[in-house]
Amino acid sequence: MNIQEVKELKDKIYEIEGLLELAQLRPDKLDELTPLIETRLQALATPTVLQAPTPDSTLTANLQEAKELAASITAAEAPADPTDLNDPNDLKDLKDPNDLKELTDLNAATPAVRERPVFCIGDRFRFSRELFGNSQTEFNATLDLVAAMKDYREAEDYFLSELGWDPAVQEVADFMDIIKLYFNE
Repeated sequence: MNIQEVKELKDKIYEIEGLLELAQLRPDKLDELTPLIETRLQALATPTVLQAPTPDSTLTANLQEAKELAASITAAEAPADPTDLNDPNDLKDLKDPNDLKELTDLNAATPAVRERPVFCIGDRFRFSRELFGNSQTEFNATLDLVAAMKDYREAEDYFLSELGWDPAVQEVADFMDIIKLYFNE
C-alpha cells in the first residue's frame, strides 16, 4: 500500500462516516442513505484495499525505539509545572508571601486556552475537502488557530482578508457560520 492508496482509503472512510452521521441525524432519509452506505462499504471491502501492508524495517525499528523510550519514562521523571497551584503541599516551600503573588500573577497573565470549534463528522469531511485541500492536518491546525483568536472579527479578517476566501461560496459561508456560533455572535 502506498501513500496515495492510504489517502484514498482515508477519504472513503470519511465519506462513510459522513453518510452514517447524516443517517443518524436524518432518520427520515434512512431509506435513501442505506443503499449509498452499503455501496461505500462494499467498495471499501475490496481485497486490494484490505491487504495488510508489508512492514518496512525502518518503520519497525522506529516503532520499537519509540516503545522502548516510552517504557523508560516514568512519572517521577516528568517535569513538574511550577505554576500548578492545585496541590497545597506545593506551597509549603514558599518563604516569602510575594512568591505566591508572583505565581498567581503568572497564572493570571497566561491567557485561558479555549476549546476548538466543534464540527460534526460530515462537516469535517466536507470542509477539509473543499476548503483545506483534503487535509485534515491543515483543518485541525486552523481550528487550533481559531481557538487562539480573541473574537469573530479576527477570525473573519483572517479567513476573508488574509486567506482571500470568498464569502459567496457556500462552503465558506457555512464554515463562517459555525465559527460565528463558536464566538457566540
